[in-house]
Amino acid sequence: MINVVKAWTPPRLTSSHLDSTTSPSTNHAELHLFFQLSLHTLFADATGRFPVRSMSGSEYLLITVFDGYIHIEPMRTRHHLDYIAAFERTRDFFAARGHHPIFVRTDNEVSHQLDTFFRSRRIEQHRVPPGVHRANSAERHIRTFKNHFIATISTASPDFPLGLFDKLIPQTEICLAHLMPCHSRPHLSAYEGIFGAPFDFLAHPIGPLGTAVLIHEKPANRGTFSPHGVEGFYLGPALDHYRSVLCYATRTAAIRVTTQR
Repeated sequence: MINVVKAWTPPRLTSSHLDSTTSPSTNHAELHLFFQLSLHTLFADATGRFPVRSMSGSEYLLITVFDGYIHIEPMRTRHHLDYIAAFERTRDFFAARGHHPIFVRTDNEVSHQLDTFFRSRRIEQHRVPPGVHRANSAERHIRTFKNHFIATISTASPDFPLGLFDKLIPQTEICLAHLMPCHSRPHLSAYEGIFGAPFDFLAHPIGPLGTAVLIHEKPANRGTFSPHGVEGFYLGPALDHYRSVLCYATRTAAIRVTTQR
């Protein structure tokens, strides 16, 4: 006699299923449910104050993790208005790429205004158990980001102005996304999992951040016997332009788009 086994269908996700104080049991159904819940959760936490205030006024960074992708948003302060603005930009970032987290996991230092913001966006908030920071995977990813970012700054030019640290974040995020796997599809990088396609290194070549460079001056913008380049620092790829990069021009204290030669 052949035994017919009915396929298990995971139950509908509800807030009662996401109890951060409960560990998944060895039951396959519960393990599958726990995994599915984590794929719908945005883990979030903020770093401590950066030693130097950026030229744009940022001193803190909001780190969020969704499906293995680490996203970073600069913040001026830890005031609730800056938190809300950073979470709004984070939500827009993932939504623009077709991802809509339905849960957010934070620490216990969350203001009433931020609670209201999450409810207005139909995102259920879940705080970690008191004193159990490891329940929020953003804690570990903050360490990953900080180690990578410290290494990046340490290899920049000695003359690189640290007030531009927040301008290094976009390329840092791209690099981290290629080093981390996508949680739902581990055979893909976190970048491809979120963006739906590999990063085009041919159209957007990248180089060492903070490198001292000469920014080419076009003939129409320079005098007859003027130098053909001005000093500056490399900040990352100009993603809105083909084979172009962002550079900080030291003489004018401006960020410029220039071609990569």
